[in-house]
Amino acid sequence: MNVNGQQMSMDPVDWVGSVFPGSDNQWANEFVLLENDVNGAKQGMWGTGAIRNDATMRQYLLQDPDTAIKNLKDTITAIRYHTDQTISARLVLQKDRVGNMLNQMDTQVVPGIVKTDRSGNQFGQWQPQGLQQLWNTWIRGRATYALNKAILHIDTWLPQLEQAYATPTQRDNVVAGGNDPEALAAGARILKIDTLRNQWTNNRPAWNNPF
Repeated sequence: MNVNGQQMSMDPVDWVGSVFPGSDNQWANEFVLLENDVNGAKQGMWGTGAIRNDATMRQYLLQDPDTAIKNLKDTITAIRYHTDQTISARLVLQKDRVGNMLNQMDTQVVPGIVKTDRSGNQFGQWQPQGLQQLWNTWIRGRATYALNKAILHIDTWLPQLEQAYATPTQRDNVVAGGNDPEALAAGARILKIDTLRNQWTNNRPAWNNPF
């Protein structure tokens, strides 16, 4: 089937997919290169699963606190990525293209498909379902879901990092330890945790849902 000058399969997923950025279409310049773990946090925000599941985060806390710190830093960075005006504008453009394609499918393409059974009897034809509006409502809700998931992830694990590695007693031990390598390492970790706390409490990225 020819849709917008492209020969498309009968699978509607292909029709919708055709309006996303691709290396072979006019929207390739909308791609953005992110550091791998930041991209993973972004995908986790929008996906159905956890950004990092509880078991993995608990393992980080016990055995690899620097990775836990980086995970929270990456999640904050992923939120900040969404606040960029260029990124926000591109997301809206992509949302609108998908909505327009769904509307075209819903009101023009699919209703025009006529099918008959082996006896030549015509099946009922598609009746418009308001797919564009349903999509607009869904994507706005999904963006809110993504942001709230990221906020909850940080609000859950940053206090646990502080309780595990940046207590007043541990801070005193760092001072008392002087140039001892373990004290220096603990001090460096506390500095990272304090930087995270400052970013989250005093410089939290504010992403206003653009949809």
